[in-house]
Amino acid sequence: MSWYSSERKIKCPCGKGEIIQISESDDWNGHREWSPTIECPECNNKYKVISKTFSDNKAETWTNYYLVPKDFEYDKSRKNVYENMKYGSDFSEYLIVHYSKQILEEVYDTLINLHQLLRLKAMHIEWQLIKKRKQVPVRLAN
Repeated sequence: MSWYSSERKIKCPCGKGEIIQISESDDWNGHREWSPTIECPECNNKYKVISKTFSDNKAETWTNYYLVPKDFEYDKSRKNVYENMKYGSDFSEYLIVHYSKQILEEVYDTLINLHQLLRLKAMHIEWQLIKKRKQVPVRLAN
């Protein structure tokens, strides 16, 4: 059985180097990934890679990797925000990690107001169409 190797590369935060992750797969549909490495001296001095492994209770597991400042320490006294996320919700996770709760609530309120505005506009268009379809009554006799 042989393993086939592939690399995923992304630019590092400073843009002068890359972050590389090696993945391997075999003939029997086996798969393994290695922790990403920071291939930039400047970013390697500033950042480290941490990981969090998830499971969906169906024998499926996956690992998410995060680039954090070297002095970052996980606060274990706080409830892990990722524990309550739906499985595989990468976009939700991105929003939680990158935006404060206050900003997300403001965006949510804006979207609700926009949705209500769009509903009103749709009702107005529908009313205009109904108005056009109706025939104007003609008076035939007195």
